[in-house]
Amino acid sequence: MKITSLNLAAQWDIVGPHSLRGGYTRAGDTKGNCGLGTVAAAGLLQGNQIGNVVANGGAGSTGASLWQAQYVYSASKRTEMTAGYVRINNDTNANYSLGGATGPRQGDSQNAFALSIKNTF
Repeated sequence: MKITSLNLAAQWDIVGPHSLRGGYTRAGDTKGNCGLGTVAAAGLLQGNQIGNVVANGGAGSTGASLWQAQYVYSASKRTEMTAGYVRINNDTNANYSLGGATGPRQGDSQNAFALSIKNTF
């Protein structure tokens, strides 16, 4: 199975210790074949299918897009504080996740706000 993806990211240093970061990531539809064992283990086989089948039965719509934006405050050369937002939009047959205890259902979107402090030694 093969997935092609694209990532674009940028940072804008506004003035002094303030900056903005943004990014866009796109995962395309799955392509190629899955082996019979992989597909059977995932519960995708129906009836008496044998051999290789195209990932998700060739249904397509297995990609996703992710948008993110961050405000960054550089308190010193070693310490930065960030506040950000991220959103992932799954296609109809995709269930990419931002992490956490449970993943989304196929086609569901997720979003999150985050705060962080990073200090390098």
